[in-house]
Amino acid sequence: MDKEVTASVSAPCFMSDHEGFYGSIKNSTRDFIVTERNINGHLVNERNVLENVSPADFSGQTCAEKESKTDENVKPSPIDIIREDNFITAEGDVSDVVACQNTEIDTACEEPIELDVVFGQSVNEALEQFAASVELHSAPRLDKAVASAELSLGSFPEKHQRATVHRAVRHNFPFLMTVTNGIEIIVKKDPHYLELAQLVSEEEAHDFFRFIDAKVPNTLFTFKKDDNKEHRKAVHHFLSRRFGKLVETKSFSDVSSGGSQTTAITVRFRERSKPAKKRTAADCQEESLRYTGFTLKKENLETLEAINYMATGLGVLPSDFTYAGIKDKRALTYQSMVVKKPLHLGRLQGNHFQLIIRDLRPHRADSPTGLGDLVQEAVDNVKVKGFVNFYGPQRFGASQSVQADEVGLALLKEEMNAKESLALMPEHKVRERLMLRALHRYGMGQEGCARGWLSLPHGMRVFYIHAYCSRVWNQAAAFRLQRLGRGPGAVQGDLVHIVTAAEEADNVYSLRQVILPMPGNSVKYPENAVGAWYRERLAKDGLANCRYRVTQLKLNIPGCYRPLLVYPRNLTHEVQGHTEQPSDEGSLAPPAGSSLALSFDLDASCYATVCLREIMKCDP
Repeated sequence: MDKEVTASVSAPCFMSDHEGFYGSIKNSTRDFIVTERNINGHLVNERNVLENVSPADFSGQTCAEKESKTDENVKPSPIDIIREDNFITAEGDVSDVVACQNTEIDTACEEPIELDVVFGQSVNEALEQFAASVELHSAPRLDKAVASAELSLGSFPEKHQRATVHRAVRHNFPFLMTVTNGIEIIVKKDPHYLELAQLVSEEEAHDFFRFIDAKVPNTLFTFKKDDNKEHRKAVHHFLSRRFGKLVETKSFSDVSSGGSQTTAITVRFRERSKPAKKRTAADCQEESLRYTGFTLKKENLETLEAINYMATGLGVLPSDFTYAGIKDKRALTYQSMVVKKPLHLGRLQGNHFQLIIRDLRPHRADSPTGLGDLVQEAVDNVKVKGFVNFYGPQRFGASQSVQADEVGLALLKEEMNAKESLALMPEHKVRERLMLRALHRYGMGQEGCARGWLSLPHGMRVFYIHAYCSRVWNQAAAFRLQRLGRGPGAVQGDLVHIVTAAEEADNVYSLRQVILPMPGNSVKYPENAVGAWYRERLAKDGLANCRYRVTQLKLNIPGCYRPLLVYPRNLTHEVQGHTEQPSDEGSLAPPAGSSLALSFDLDASCYATVCLREIMKCDP
């Protein structure tokens, strides 16, 4: 929780007044087990997950190739990539998930494969240097020596390995092309990229070639406005000559609010030339096999890190994996995943938690209440009164010297080259490698830093801004409870809709129905002291006139609403250990090693650690 809020309004941030107790969590990842509930409310349970499978069992084979070597009645073996103190287990479970395919995919979310994992350090460094030497020569001045230069990336005997290399190089360096010579892969400057970069900006050429490589149906690419008809004609001719079988182009005009007309070229993928035939049951079954749903079991790994290892092991892009939510690192977690796009972030009903709190003891050594009674009172209170729906510390990177919300604020203010934002990135391998690689390529100036941020996937870029908005929400919730009380009813100006004075007097709405906005460009703020607090808080951070759009980073933050309170469901508990014995002073002393087992369900985006804080009345 926010430091200034914790210090000044700690008591009003709780919904009940029981005494609480001390204890420790996450002594082991097995003490903190999180199992997702899917959109239908079913637990994503461990079923036939195999552990301790050697990575060698998967080397050089795709999922389909490995499945073809098994008995027809046996499910394909899971992926299990093990390294030192953490592991991933992905349970294969081919599912009929084609019905929930998503064709509205933002190509900005495409994630690059870690090239140093694909090639190894020496080859990757050679590729980086080759790319830098090519890119240093701008398109109009590219000399013949650079244009004809090439680099061997080595030999790749497996077809899926070569496919991975082609996709990875193209995604990271759109201005390069890869060609296969037997089993050897050669990389060199793409002459078609060079030609387009002479007609449009290099940024547009980058983005266009990534659009072409992604080949996502029903998506469009629009070049920047261009009012020169002859220039547009040249661009149309290039696109038709080079990509005419794949895409079609058209110029569209638009009239601005000032009355001036602007024109831009839009590109879209061609539809099938022949009408689609009626699909048979066999066709549907074949199509369903293109998507694999599975349960990801991970321990001591962040979700994005786990995806990166699986993508490398299977020879696909990280963006080919979709999931409903990011799970805690210091825990044993189970969650649904699908390879090839049908599952959306947030497409889950919630999570089921199984927790062990160890070394229980009362807050006061002379407490007259037994530990069992303290726990019972705490559990009963949270069942009835709930807890404040704060974002947990993991939302902000609590262990970092510069937290994620500080980075998000800098981005909202378009301070791309803020020292804290770049030099002190969170210590997460995937983000750190992507950012440092981009900064090495583009430099530390304003433009270089912006391009560095653009090297991160869309979900990572927007994460930092969401962290800032979450911090503001936490502070707003604490202020709402301190200034306007803890209920039981909503007060005038609260958001359910906007509560009126008459509705407040008649207790039409309860406190559990109150919502608070996450800052953004599409939200309303409460029409009471809380709304004024939001305006003052945002102005203090220099965001009084913020549009919540960061054009340079292709980010738009509409905002959303979050319930003020949340109530755990199916909450059960058991105090484990011997019965307390009277101490010399007469109070009941808990036995050494007492622990509390808790089991409960929370809605999506609600934090178990925050629920524990309400129960224990201290930071767990």
